Amino acid sequence: MKMTFTEQIKIILNRENKSVEELAADLGTTKQNLYQQFKRNNFKENDMKKICDVLGYEISINIEKI
Repeated sequence: MKMTFTEQIKIILNRENKSVEELAADLGTTKQNLYQQFKRNNFKENDMKKICDVLGYEISINIEKI
């Protein structure tokens, strides 16, 4: 089973001992806005890249036949 982007970010936050509030501050947004994005799991590609950059991770996009 594949994890959503939100699930992966929550795991990374846990590993890095970082809160959603801290991530939101680092991104220059509010925790409410970030929680809403997590709830919808609706991220633009450049938003995903920015989140990964802030956390010190790389993002890769794979195309797979379903």
